[in-house]
Amino acid sequence: MLIRRLAIVLAALSLLTLASGSLAFAAVAAPAKDKVIVYYFHETIRCSTCMKFQAYSKATLDTYFSKDLKDGEVEWHVLNMDTPQNKHFVKQFKLFTKALVIEKVHDGKVVAWKNLEDIWSFTEDEAKFMNYVKTNIDAYL
Repeated sequence: MLIRRLAIVLAALSLLTLASGSLAFAAVAAPAKDKVIVYYFHETIRCSTCMKFQAYSKATLDTYFSKDLKDGEVEWHVLNMDTPQNKHFVKQFKLFTKALVIEKVHDGKVVAWKNLEDIWSFTEDEAKFMNYVKTNIDAYL
């Protein structure tokens, strides 16, 4: 009886080892998904323009890229550029004030990025703002 139980336990362990090995292989073998990351950077103290940029950007994503957001082809991140954990973005993207940045990731590596500096030209025109952002994201997809 003890030998039978031991055999069952060993068989179960063998199956678990095989299953975990094949899962690990599948995870390693799967290529990294291409995506576009949209970052909105703000400062700790936020003004009405800052809030408007964030709202217009989110509206653009929700209006034109909702499927891409759900599929993971587009990511949306709102980050405080004043916090220590986000300081590397300030250097990487050469930020000096609030900004909307898009980044193209291919095979898990950043291949291009752009600071959409012209958002400042469209603070009073949501339709033009959204068109500008949409056009730039489309170019990266």
